Amino acid sequence: MTTTEREIIFTKTLGDGRTASVSAAPHGHAHVAIDGEPFTSGAVRKLPEPIQGRTHGIGGPKLIGLYAAEAGQIQAAMDRVTAGYDAARDATPEGQRDKLAWALRDAAGRFEAAGASEDPEDGWMGYGGTDKAYEAACAALTAFDDAHPELTARIAAEQADRDAELFRSAMNQ
Repeated sequence: MTTTEREIIFTKTLGDGRTASVSAAPHGHAHVAIDGEPFTSGAVRKLPEPIQGRTHGIGGPKLIGLYAAEAGQIQAAMDRVTAGYDAARDATPEGQRDKLAWALRDAAGRFEAAGASEDPEDGWMGYGGTDKAYEAACAALTAFDDAHPELTARIAAEQADRDAELFRSAMNQ
């Protein structure tokens, strides 16, 4: 995807007269072009040491330096892009299922962590309700899948295609 296909959220004239444009992809990834040509990409980050007064940057190993105010402006715009993307995604059945699947992964992780904190010496089992949260997340995803058999079938077919491709590529090595 080129810079022209993304919404430009920030522009700046560089010291040599060229124009840097920043566009955002959802979830914190910025793309920087200079005079329309891709230059670098990455998250907005604080630099370990200021460079000519610039405290933040995007990219690496090529870096565009930013003043703190510029970084804040870019980050705020990126947060708006992410929120819009998430809202649009959550409105689709695929997005709703993804949200439920992530909730299940989160509940499974908490359940596993609670089990790892068991202490047989004092009889403390550690789970503290995480098993119920895990069961609820499983039930929610199962109910959603039952209500959307066409989506479930498409996901299964896509997974079967990926599995077949992985098998083919493994056999060709």
